[in-house]
Amino acid sequence: MEAPLSVISFDAETWLIQPGCMAPPLVCVQWSVDGGSTQILHRDRARATVEGWLRGSDTLVGHNVAYDMGVIAAQWPDLLPLIFAKYDRDEITDTMLREQLLRIAVGTFRREQVGNEWLPVKYSLADCIRRHFGRNLKKEGWRLFYRCFDQVPNVEEWPEYAMHFMADGRAARWPEWAIAIPTDEDRAGLLASTVSEATEYALADATNTYQLKDAQDRAGTFYADLYSDQFRQARAAFALHLSSCWGLYTDADAVEKLAVVLEAEFAGLTFELQQLGIVKPDGSATIAVAREWMIRACEEAGVPVMGTKKGAVSLSAEACARFDPEEDGDLDNLSDAADAVCKYYRFQRVRKTLSNDIEMLRAGCDVPIQPRYGLAETGRTRATKPNIQAINRGHGIREAFRPRPGTVFAQADFEGLELHTLAAWCLEVIGWSHLADTLNAGQDVHLAMAADLMGVTYDDALARHKAHDPEMKEWRQRAKALNFGLPGGLGAEKFALYAKASYGVHITIEEARQYKARWLQRFPEMNEFFRLASMATNNPDKLGTEIHLFTKRLRGGSRYSALCNGRFQGLGADAAKEALWRVTRACYVEPGSALYGSRVVAFVHDELIIESAEAVAPEAAVELGRVMMAGANVYLGRVPVRLTPQLMSVWSKKAEPVYGTDGRLIPWTAPVIEE
Repeated sequence: MEAPLSVISFDAETWLIQPGCMAPPLVCVQWSVDGGSTQILHRDRARATVEGWLRGSDTLVGHNVAYDMGVIAAQWPDLLPLIFAKYDRDEITDTMLREQLLRIAVGTFRREQVGNEWLPVKYSLADCIRRHFGRNLKKEGWRLFYRCFDQVPNVEEWPEYAMHFMADGRAARWPEWAIAIPTDEDRAGLLASTVSEATEYALADATNTYQLKDAQDRAGTFYADLYSDQFRQARAAFALHLSSCWGLYTDADAVEKLAVVLEAEFAGLTFELQQLGIVKPDGSATIAVAREWMIRACEEAGVPVMGTKKGAVSLSAEACARFDPEEDGDLDNLSDAADAVCKYYRFQRVRKTLSNDIEMLRAGCDVPIQPRYGLAETGRTRATKPNIQAINRGHGIREAFRPRPGTVFAQADFEGLELHTLAAWCLEVIGWSHLADTLNAGQDVHLAMAADLMGVTYDDALARHKAHDPEMKEWRQRAKALNFGLPGGLGAEKFALYAKASYGVHITIEEARQYKARWLQRFPEMNEFFRLASMATNNPDKLGTEIHLFTKRLRGGSRYSALCNGRFQGLGADAAKEALWRVTRACYVEPGSALYGSRVVAFVHDELIIESAEAVAPEAAVELGRVMMAGANVYLGRVPVRLTPQLMSVWSKKAEPVYGTDGRLIPWTAPVIEE
């Protein structure tokens, strides 16, 4: 009889993360089998144990395990094929992701009620242990100082070595790396510890990780399939972490040229707004005056004044963008008040770009920019430090990102991914979908909707679109706002605001009602889509729970609009993450693939960018597209999604496929920024 499979909870201690290094050198590995006694091995003696885990069938569990696996892969690169295979066998999971799946299911992912307060929910191991067990983990002490044991392979010698290290610290003889540790408080915490805590702290994390998983398992008994998505999410997290470790560089000349352009624009906007009283001599904004101009602009344009949650006049990006000529191109009809509002809007954007983006771009000239990715409620990803998924579209910021010497960017993004996922949801749940029929017929959904609004045939609309008819372009833009805005459950008034802010489309509330009625005639399955959402939220709290297609991931505590959006956003996230995993695997451990040796540098929801050697980039781009489609269509096989890969010398939304005389892709090049 085979022995039952075990759960190995483990953790790794490392050097500190540094700019440009998110997989620092490994110092030691500590673990527990099925919650039993814990063990610890220095890096120099741990390889055989770690390799045994990867070759075996026991489940590995860690907290933020993608980090530990990234460290192991950096320490022993030849183990990467075993790591990928272990993930593929659903044998690596993450208590941090499991906790997030649990909180998403019960509707307290971002905040929870503690007494009379609503507090943000955090997901460190210490936060999770406190939440489940009511006890605090000691985080002061050795946590940041394991580098001191780097050259001490015998763990039994650590107490003596720790004693000498602490004595040196008390005498202010810190090594250079310890002086660089963030705060004096961290060093004081170490000196207040005991020598035995050097190993006790490390061992405790392995024990606590197992106890947390056990508590999560008990909590999961109340929800069917609560953790059904844990292994897919763990795979995606590892792929995203590898992308972060690789990172993106920027070009110093491009960054400085961009800074000069922005500083000149900012100076001009500052002067003009000072004349209007919106900006003070010290450069700060006078909010009250800006709100007066906003009221005038709304009155002149006949649009409602948007308010904040506290009832004040809103100066948000959404409110201001309604008047921005960059959004709608309507320069001729811009009133003085609207001009003031859009200048204020650009002033705020440029100021933020100079203070945040330029600093970030300059840092990327020397070491790679390495965004941190995380899980969102819908199943989509979040990115921070920086938010690579929301890089400012204006000013040429994306164009400052450049591939490493000898490489180019290969890029592909799914065409209308969330239209396909919406259609797939309707096919699976409702049983039929006109949207799916339109997509599978190879028609442009926005053009098909525009043809209905105009009362012409699809062929007529297509001919006019190919002829660059400006009227056709305008109607297609209206249809685009409908197709992307209405599935989220927007009413007429909010849709009118959305259409203007997102697509520069001016429509009245009455027109919004008429367009929505025509849209529902075109895609009648959406009546049932909305009816089911209403039923799910028809309770005193107006909150519903969604069970995501295929993955069975739960999302609770959703209001009507969030539930509608979550259906197709969640499925889109699942499809894109499957594509990401397959591409990443090919890049790292599939020598026969044209992607082998390339590296993913950015994941932007429905878009993947990789860095490929110039000599093989054309083939890598084609393979990128093929693998992405194969991954996504695991979920979207009934409404298969398409894409067109391309090569870029810089990252840009303006890029398009360019082919050489031999029919192979060649890099698209951005225009030069003029100072």
